[in-house]
Amino acid sequence: MTISDHSRHSLHKRLDEVLGPDDAATLMEHLPPVGWADVATKRDLDRLGVVLRSELAQLRTEVKGDLSREIGGLRAGFKSDIAGVREEIGGLRADLHKEIGALRADMARQLPTLFLGVLGLQISGAGLVVAASRLL
Repeated sequence: MTISDHSRHSLHKRLDEVLGPDDAATLMEHLPPVGWADVATKRDLDRLGVVLRSELAQLRTEVKGDLSREIGGLRAGFKSDIAGVREEIGGLRADLHKEIGALRADMARQLPTLFLGVLGLQISGAGLVVAASRLL
């Protein structure tokens, strides 16, 4: 049987008549605000606790698995990125060695010309000194 507001009010009026207003109010305060079938028992709370712990354990397992997969994916991506950077650095190093080798070859070809040019300037300067000394 469900308790309605009307039946609660009728009960309170009857208790007022039999016990008096103060005792009737005290007794009514001890009644649940709804039917006894809607009141949770300790057993209900224990079952809810068991279910909640089970759900939390399952959620923890799922989160750990998801996190492990995500970290594994990030680790693989990071390793791939590092390998790419190393490969790029290796290519740049090879290019740099080629450029240095080309510069050395150019310098080796230009050095004799430069040497002969400086030698020519020295000879010309010596010739001017000799010519100037004859004029004086």
